[in-house]
Amino acid sequence: MSLLDTIHTEYFGTPVPHPISIGVRKRPGIWVTGHDLADLDWLLEQTRNTGIDVYTHSEMIAAHYYPKLFAHEHLVGNYGNAWWRQDHEFATFNGPIIVTSNCIIPVADAYRERIFTTGVAGYPGDDDGQLASRCVNPFNILIAVRGRVSIQKLDSHSIRKEWDWRACDSSAQ
Repeated sequence: MSLLDTIHTEYFGTPVPHPISIGVRKRPGIWVTGHDLADLDWLLEQTRNTGIDVYTHSEMIAAHYYPKLFAHEHLVGNYGNAWWRQDHEFATFNGPIIVTSNCIIPVADAYRERIFTTGVAGYPGDDDGQLASRCVNPFNILIAVRGRVSIQKLDSHSIRKEWDWRACDSSAQ
């Protein structure tokens, strides 16, 4: 853990207290859960100036304390609770969900088409292999166009899925 802390501090800066919003806004957003700050950093770079908000979930809340990460104006808050509430919370979020570690519970149909995994993260027993086939590393994935977000994996197994949503909070629809 000491080595990981050293690496994070050298790359993202020394963590400092920083206010964190715990709700969602009425703009398109992407929700990131897990532990991989490098994946979050990449996503923040790719979504800069696109009109897409980025939210953290659960353990990813630590990202808001690193200066390099909270400097991104579109890292707008932490939404949700603990990892074990994913079934309810993922179903109520209207945008794509990126899982960066294996803190994932059985995937529900309510969000199956909106959940993506990175690296070695995934869910065993997904009968049609959707999670594994939609793994988003190496991150050629996000394009924002007029209120639509397309998630793509640009390789020989290219896929494309679009959502047309106005806000991340299901109650805002």
